Amino acid sequence: MKIQRARRLYSVALVALVTLVALVLPGGSLVAQGKGTIKIATQSPLSGGQAALGEGIKLGTQLAIEKFRGPLDKLGFKIELVPYDDQAKPDVGVANAKHILADKDILVVIGHLNSGVAIPSSEVYKDA
Repeated sequence: MKIQRARRLYSVALVALVTLVALVLPGGSLVAQGKGTIKIATQSPLSGGQAALGEGIKLGTQLAIEKFRGPLDKLGFKIELVPYDDQAKPDVGVANAKHILADKDILVVIGHLNSGVAIPSSEVYKDA
């Protein structure tokens, strides 16, 4: 069960990074903007009773980043993981979402683990 979940999380992170790579290829919007750093945020519980599951989201994203680091380096882009601990609490997730949107270098958010956090946070993201 845990292996299947880890594979699923890795797959989601991989799809997000493939999309990101498409953005930085010639003709993509990031190349046109001349950005040098790409930040990818994760939102998951990194403390409390669900920390192990949240850590899986963070580590799966880190694995995907490592896989694409070489091609992005060749294109002149630095890629950085910015993990956020939503503590499995809706109010913390919403506050984190606001911080994520305030950082214009964060282009992707991977997460959430809990629908109780994801749904109110999505209200913040949709206004971006």
